[in-house]
Amino acid sequence: MNSITASMTKGLWCTLAAGLLLVGCATEPEMPEGTIRPLDPGTAEADSDIVLPGNKPVRWVSRRVSLPLGTSTEDAWLLANEGVLDDLARAVWNANGLRVGVLPAPRGPEFAKTLADTIDQRDTQILSYSFLEDVRESPPLRAEFFADLTVPPRPVTLEYFTKGRLRMLMSSQPLGNGSTRVTLTPQHYLRKTTLLPQTPQERELDGRVFDELSVEIDVASNQILLLGFYQPPPPVVEGEGESEPSDDAPEPTGESNEPTATPESLPRPADDLGESTISIDQPEAQPPVEAETQTETTEEEVDEIPPLNLGRGLFTTGIKDDDLQMLFLFRPLR
Repeated sequence: MNSITASMTKGLWCTLAAGLLLVGCATEPEMPEGTIRPLDPGTAEADSDIVLPGNKPVRWVSRRVSLPLGTSTEDAWLLANEGVLDDLARAVWNANGLRVGVLPAPRGPEFAKTLADTIDQRDTQILSYSFLEDVRESPPLRAEFFADLTVPPRPVTLEYFTKGRLRMLMSSQPLGNGSTRVTLTPQHYLRKTTLLPQTPQERELDGRVFDELSVEIDVASNQILLLGFYQPPPPVVEGEGESEPSDDAPEPTGESNEPTATPESLPRPADDLGESTISIDQPEAQPPVEAETQTETTEEEVDEIPPLNLGRGLFTTGIKDDDLQMLFLFRPLR
């Protein structure tokens, strides 16, 4: 009897030990599909005690507003608060064609009225976690782009790249006061080939994550987060706004003390503009141009597009002047 009891006890211990071994060998559960990576624990701030525990997602309504690229959105941005970034961070973002601010939700209708040229708008709902994930991905890049990583007074630092796609990564962390802490980080996504095993999150980080351009913004429950393309104001044309000639100015009498010009003394039309100027009135005076050479030159001029900034890749539909620009509005639902 004692031997049977001992055998049963030994069997129970073996079963329990095997269960513990199985638990210890279990793989860690993967992070939700579509997330990028957890925030670096070493960057936790001093006020992190107000962050709610756990990885509670934040639900956002995302609205994409499409407008002609040439349409000014300054009146709309005047209603928003771009002071959520300090002057230096704001200048660095603007240098990259990026713009961010928060809009009081009650001013939403007024904001919409300033966008009279809206061509299209679409609403979607997204879940954002404390992991970085893309909320905007560009089409495949068809030109050369650059990231301006210059932080004054340091020397100018530009990174050029082609191919792949541009992404805006976002993470959301609920705060105890009802607000949401948002982290925004641009990324140049370029899939790489490797024989090493990668998790889905590691694959999403292929390419270059511009941590130097990462910013944090606290969005209250009654605010809307705005993201868009920054276009510098057009340069002021010299002489613009000068007064017209007065009606009281004396009329010319037709008499002049200057010597009368002779045909020989008159300048040729090309003297002031350069010898390469093509005269429409006298095409025979120009050297012949072969058709093939003319075609090749035109194609090269079309292909020569100067490098474009991050904002042009992220918040426009392409690289032509008649493309669209996009504004993104994120309203929290928690």
